[in-house]
Amino acid sequence: MAEMTLKTALEVALASETRAREIYETLHDRVGNLMLRDKLKFLAGEERKHYDMLLAVFKEKIGGTPSQPDPSLLPKMVVEFDFEKAELTALWKAAMDAEEVSAEHYEGLAGRVSGRAKIMFNYLANVERSHYYLLKSEYDVLAEIDEYTRTDDFPFGMNMINLGP
Repeated sequence: MAEMTLKTALEVALASETRAREIYETLHDRVGNLMLRDKLKFLAGEERKHYDMLLAVFKEKIGGTPSQPDPSLLPKMVVEFDFEKAELTALWKAAMDAEEVSAEHYEGLAGRVSGRAKIMFNYLANVERSHYYLLKSEYDVLAEIDEYTRTDDFPFGMNMINLGP
């Protein structure tokens, strides 16, 4: 893979984190189950933290304001749904896929930069993988317990299972 400037790598990462946060916020606004909403809020907050960290590095190392990167450099994520008709498990699976794509994307960026930037992108890849497994544990419950997807105000199993982040 060709070497990438730190500026370009950071701009790509910033755009990726913005898109991931927007996906979680959109899902959050469409889900009724309180525990799922909390999980989505947590994940949107995580993406915001990643963005803030990357922006701080950008300002320190590059200065100025990041530009929008070439869209071909962004990870390929397809998260388009008719939210009125989509099954919750399909939405959750799409979020899992997005985390997996993000992890692979950061691994790719790590391979195109050096030094501390490489360490940072490898760290972000690991964090995105942990988000995947957080979502997967929830997905497994969604797939097995139909009541969980239909309970809006008092989630099924609240006192029996720890589903928090």
